[in-house]
Amino acid sequence: MSHPTFSKYLATGGPKVVYHAPASESYLCCVKTLACLTVNWLVDCKEMLSRKYVTVYENKVEYNETIPFCFCCMIDNTHVQYFDRPLTKKATRAGCCTPCCTHCSFFPTCCDACGEGVVIHGQSKCAARRSLPCRSFQLLCGFDDADRLAAEINNARNAFHGYDNSGTVNVRVQPAEAQAMKR
Repeated sequence: MSHPTFSKYLATGGPKVVYHAPASESYLCCVKTLACLTVNWLVDCKEMLSRKYVTVYENKVEYNETIPFCFCCMIDNTHVQYFDRPLTKKATRAGCCTPCCTHCSFFPTCCDACGEGVVIHGQSKCAARRSLPCRSFQLLCGFDDADRLAAEINNARNAFHGYDNSGTVNVRVQPAEAQAMKR
């Protein structure tokens, strides 16, 4: 049995791409440093840069981080976060120890020398139970316009849940109700 989110989009030809963000050219510095530190001198750094991305779909966020491996090879490390998961509650530009209780890094993007970053975050189970003040999060670094990327993720998530993107009106519209309104 397929997940309801997957089944819905499978019937309509798949989810639509809302926004695609390739890696920033400034991220190449970080890739070269990583290749040197991990003794992967023969890896094609420009190829690694071209394979890094974040794509926002109408039901998920997909991102790829290419990792140097075995002197001259690289491995794609692709992740998907669906909007029905608590982790995708909000996307915010990464800053010095912000958003609160996430990465706790003073320089998460090397002062933007390696591109800007976005933190996708929500609450973990322990925070929901009030036992610990922590959040689940994913830090995505190496992009040109973190504010736009965060806005596109938030807008797509709000649309997925049927919320108004203005942030003031949270009217939930079920997919079946939305189809009935169009008729």
